[in-house]
Amino acid sequence: MRSLFFITGALLGACTTPEPPVADAGSARADAGVPATLVWHEVVNAYAPGAVLSVWSDAPDNVWMVGGEDGVGFALHFDGSVWTRHDPGTGAQLWWVHGFDDGTVWVVGAHGGAARWDGTAWTVMDIGAPGATFYGIWGVAPDDLWLVGGPQLEPRDGASIVPYALYHFDGSRFQSQAIFRDPPQGEGAYFYKVWGLDADTAFIVGSDGIALLRQGGSWESRSTPVPGSILFTVTGRAYDDVYAVGGMGTPVMIHWDGRIWRSVALPSDTPGNLPGVWTKPGHPVYIAGARGFTARLDGETWTTTFADTAQSFHATHFDGQRLWAVGGDIDARRSDHIGAIFCSEPVASPAP
Repeated sequence: MRSLFFITGALLGACTTPEPPVADAGSARADAGVPATLVWHEVVNAYAPGAVLSVWSDAPDNVWMVGGEDGVGFALHFDGSVWTRHDPGTGAQLWWVHGFDDGTVWVVGAHGGAARWDGTAWTVMDIGAPGATFYGIWGVAPDDLWLVGGPQLEPRDGASIVPYALYHFDGSRFQSQAIFRDPPQGEGAYFYKVWGLDADTAFIVGSDGIALLRQGGSWESRSTPVPGSILFTVTGRAYDDVYAVGGMGTPVMIHWDGRIWRSVALPSDTPGNLPGVWTKPGHPVYIAGARGFTARLDGETWTTTFADTAQSFHATHFDGQRLWAVGGDIDARRSDHIGAIFCSEPVASPAP
């Protein structure tokens, strides 16, 4: 865990290229099924073994979560009524999950771990980077995926650390992508999340306020107003309406308007650890962080809610019917963790 929460890094310099036209962003959004003032329902508040670090869904009856602890990785599937626990087979903590309409689901995590679910069984994928932890994965199709991460704190078998890890999967092989001419070394060199709109447009955020934009087949840096902060997660509704959150000690949130990143004013009770954000077209922006904190942004209006938990939320996601918030004791300096799962409406608890 120290590799995620106690790091710094070097900021990329800014580049400028012509951008698409900019539309107005931040207008109020409708969100059927989720009231503006959330009432969180506990699904589980002490899940073991391991924290629950990511949630993804494309329907209320197809919800995937991943997590784990040192040497343990798990995936949970919720079909709307029944929970099923999976072992994807990486033998390491899992950090992020991303799925597709055809039923394919990918998970990534520590020690270069990655696995693919084809609807029936898991296949462990060899990225060839055992010295990296992959914190994020996103793609437009199962054969067009981006994986991001950074150096594993304690690599296995003397594996070399991988600073600012960025890999592309084309359906048959993983290929490392060089962003830096001379990549910085050490514990501070991390990409944390990747998110995009299509095969040609994607965003990456990471340590020390790093933000990258992919257009025209190449990745370029974009300066941010938070060069000393960690940016954990990025998501958006359009090219000119993208949000990133982060912070360790001081929370930060920034918005990409199609031309530049700008700071977003947060609620006064926002905790210092803010890793979770979710939105998509037609919906508000949701954020989640330490001590059960969640908030909803409609236009410029925040509505804050705290779930009844001392655990920290790491991710949040709307499945079309319910809003989920997941996490656990994710910032503890320990190898054994417990997880937390909360939902905007009551659901059955998952099996151990």
